[in-house]
Amino acid sequence: MEIAMTEGAKIWESIVPGESVLIEYDSLRLPYKGFYYLITWARKKRL
Repeated sequence: MEIAMTEGAKIWESIVPGESVLIEYDSLRLPYKGFYYLITWARKKRL
């Protein structure tokens, strides 16, 4: 799991402000957890 999070962090770090990102919905996972992770990540990066 930590390896996947590290790879995901590399992807998110490469995104520049104003860039559009397509997020695929996975019916096997709860979507609000993914959005919570993205929002908290963006808030930490902004600070």
